[in-house]
Amino acid sequence: RVVRLDPSCRGSHVTLASCELVSEDLGVGSDCFSHRLRRVQGCVGTGGVHAASGRLGRALAQWALCPRLWPRPCVCAACGGGPYHPAMTSEPSLRINEIFHSIQGESSWAGCPCVFVRLTGCHLRCTYCDTEYAFHEGARRLVADVVADVLAHPATLVEITGGEPLLQRAVHDLVRALADAGRTVLIETSGACDISTCDPRAIRILDLKTPGSGEVDRNLLENLEHLTDRDEVKFVITDRADYEWARSMIRTHRLPERCRDVLLSPVFEQAAGLEILGAGGLPLRDLAEWILEDGLAVRLQTQLHKWIWDPQTRGV
Repeated sequence: RVVRLDPSCRGSHVTLASCELVSEDLGVGSDCFSHRLRRVQGCVGTGGVHAASGRLGRALAQWALCPRLWPRPCVCAACGGGPYHPAMTSEPSLRINEIFHSIQGESSWAGCPCVFVRLTGCHLRCTYCDTEYAFHEGARRLVADVVADVLAHPATLVEITGGEPLLQRAVHDLVRALADAGRTVLIETSGACDISTCDPRAIRILDLKTPGSGEVDRNLLENLEHLTDRDEVKFVITDRADYEWARSMIRTHRLPERCRDVLLSPVFEQAAGLEILGAGGLPLRDLAEWILEDGLAVRLQTQLHKWIWDPQTRGV
């Protein structure tokens, strides 16, 4: 189930099963919000905010929709009431799924040593998603601690990914801190979040969703106006129809003129999961021949890490 909280949520969509994403967009402590939602009968998984009743339901609606009430003291049982929840600190924090040092497998930076920071949570459910574990798994960490972990690795290239990293507002604090430390920062983001708010030093890799992803209607085409000659645009291709859609987008919007590289990637076979439908694989040769036939000014990429390690291996 999906809920839109207007006007204060700025139009973000979040799943009720990921209460922390609601709280991130509202700028309040995630754990507190999660606990409060779970106290509303039926609001997690099977129902919605409309299922709330009585004083608690009215208070939740007022609290969620009125910016003047943020932050609020936590009243959940886990915190015992009174003091603010630890998540409601003045220091910026993020829900982190994993941090690891590996070889960059995609983009024009493929083959380079890279530190990856994977954030928890995503508002999309692409059929071929290979990081379903990042939808919910993760722990809240201070941005300063994340920066320290990243800087402990020798690589100067850092990719912030997810999930969807731009759902968490404190990601901008992380980008600024890493850029200030001299790191080259890549942000891999779906085409469904506003990229204009990113630090100009960041290199944005915009993953436009094709029809085969099941999320094509979520693309924000306004993002194309914000691309620079440092950014890259990616299409994951599941079949010939996806390729033709991507070809049309590339030509109609003159993407090679707007950004550094346009990337076409054949989908790897992905089994169905708890929240994704799964997808069959597309032979690399098929996509290569289509590109050559049409003379597209794009870069074919292969997800190099899936050739080095097993495609289902985590943390690589």
